[in-house]
Amino acid sequence: AVVSTQSTGGISQLQHVRIIQLDGNSISEIPEELFEVTSLKYLSLNCNRIEHIPNSISRLSNLVGLLLDSNSLTEVPDAIGQLVNLRVLSVKQNYIESIPESISSLVNIEL
Repeated sequence: AVVSTQSTGGISQLQHVRIIQLDGNSISEIPEELFEVTSLKYLSLNCNRIEHIPNSISRLSNLVGLLLDSNSLTEVPDAIGQLVNLRVLSVKQNYIESIPESISSLVNIEL
């Protein structure tokens, strides 16, 4: 399925989508509708302008890979620790100064 970055209103209708890749756009915030795609396993938002990861990221309970390299993030929310299936978390080339303790809950993470 192709997801347009121009109109995200239909994203929540994509209940069978497993991968969303929106790398290299000018996305400044993650659309709330994205967190309704509970079948999502991989979310790649590399090379955008995202400054904040909402706590509603925790609704993506099936997420295995979250890629947010080369954005403008300053922190990783505690809610990330609720993504118990997460194996890959990549936040390279951001402005993050510390990682929340909740990340220790991610027992499936691959180092």
